[in-house]
Parts: sequence; C-alpha cells; structure tokens
Amino acid sequence: IRAKLRNLMIMKGLTAEKIDLLGTSSVPLSRQDEYCTASIAFYQAFSSLPQRDAATLLRFMWTDK
Repeated sequence: IRAKLRNLMIMKGLTAEKIDLLGTSSVPLSRQDEYCTASIAFYQAFSSLPQRDAATLLRFMWTDK
C-alpha cells in the first residue's frame, strides 16, 4: 500500500526527494514550500485510496511510531 501511495504521489508530479521530506524530523526553512506541496499531494493521494487500503495505511502509520 505504501508503494501504491508513493506511486500516486509521483504521478502527481512529486519527485522522490520531495516525498522523502515527509519522513524527516525537521525541514529547513528553505524547503518549507516543498514540504507543504508534498503534504498536500500525500493527502490527495491518501484520500483517493480505497477505504480498506487507507485504513490499513493509517494503522501502519500509527503503530510505526
């Protein structure tokens, strides 16, 4: 499911580098706009997943911490 989400984000025009910003603990001020763009694309891709996949991904995200 994570790969599916990543592919959806890439199809929206994000580079792997921008997607990886979502996993960092701190984002430099100079890259805040890229982080926001990636966050919006993540939300759009996530909301386009089938409900079952989205629920699985949420469970994974919350237990991963």
